[in-house]
Amino acid sequence: MDPESKPYRGSSIEAARLLGEEFGDLKVVEAMSEAVVVLGMDGTILRVNREFERGIGWGREDAVGKTPVELGLMSEEGARKVETELVPRLMGKGVLRDIEMTGIRRDGTSFPALMSWTLIRDSRGQPSCIISVAMDITERRRAEQELREFRDIINRSPALVFVWRVAPGEWPVEFVSDNVKQVIGYTADDFMSGRVSWPGITHPDDVARLEAEVAAHIESGTMEWSQEYRLIIRSGETRWMSDRNLFLKDEKGDLARIQSIVVDITERKIGEESLKKSEAELRARTLALEQKNIAFKEIVQHIEEEKNMMRADLSANVEEVLMPVVEKLKMGADAGEYADLLEHHLRELTSEFGLKVTRKGLNLSIREVEICSMIRGGLRSKDIARLLNVSHQTIEKHRKNIRKKLGISSKDINLSSYLREL
Repeated sequence: MDPESKPYRGSSIEAARLLGEEFGDLKVVEAMSEAVVVLGMDGTILRVNREFERGIGWGREDAVGKTPVELGLMSEEGARKVETELVPRLMGKGVLRDIEMTGIRRDGTSFPALMSWTLIRDSRGQPSCIISVAMDITERRRAEQELREFRDIINRSPALVFVWRVAPGEWPVEFVSDNVKQVIGYTADDFMSGRVSWPGITHPDDVARLEAEVAAHIESGTMEWSQEYRLIIRSGETRWMSDRNLFLKDEKGDLARIQSIVVDITERKIGEESLKKSEAELRARTLALEQKNIAFKEIVQHIEEEKNMMRADLSANVEEVLMPVVEKLKMGADAGEYADLLEHHLRELTSEFGLKVTRKGLNLSIREVEICSMIRGGLRSKDIARLLNVSHQTIEKHRKNIRKKLGISSKDINLSSYLREL
């Protein structure tokens, strides 16, 4: 850079003297966390602070008397921008702030820097020197990039991010992720401007409960909690929401904001309701099956009882009715009539007659049971007398006793018909 070709260049000695008068020992500059360089109007470095030495890597003895270009503090393109664009603006305005440029350290690594320049004039109003302040914004750029990536992740996900100011009943929105429109139809600006409020679109039946829950958490000092509720979205559809909330405190330690992650859980709720319905139907079917099983067991038990009764009837008929006839046949007397009687009894084998006439309450004798069997088989008294080889009077006496024991002695009931109905 040619010092004679630029009208704004002045004496470096005069600039150094002026700096001493303006800033004294420059303790404030030395304490700054930004790199500070004092440039003479001829472009040479008059002074640097400790942060310049630490962050840029050049010591004072190496930097003073040289230009930023000679030290390689910026690229050629950056140097041209300073000379042709920024310095003329600085001469006119006196101050330039927050200009982003790329700085270069002594080891050759580059970093993003936020630059500010202040023009110092002498007592005559003439430009004397320039104070350059450079802030390394590497961490800020990284944080901004991470924030952008975080926002991208959020905006591509179904989860909404809200920050509400603590104001019960109103809950003004201070931040909302951009994906809110694709989830519930309202834009971020609808909430940020106050045109739409969260309580205003919450289902009326849920508002009081939610307010009471938040009040209880504030009272108990709970910092994290979750809620489930219904929301009426812009389309008019009712959707179920679940939010995970965190209280944020201000510098005084007071609850100031609520940070929430909100997720649409409508499909989960539908699934839960369907599951409940299925479980209820299963319980009903299980109960019905149990009742059928009970009925089936009762039927089986009844069948078993019937089978047992049939066995008992069969046994009684064989022992009390058939066997006497068989014994007569063995004796060979009146085989034809006994064969007819045996045939009749075989046909009645499974009836309850034998069991009924031999039950203890009737107290019929063996002979009386035999006679009852013959009467039921259609034999007359004289036939029975002949087969049993007894007198007719004996049979009539037995008939009279049988009617008495059956409880029909005083009734006009045919004994043969009565026995067939047993």
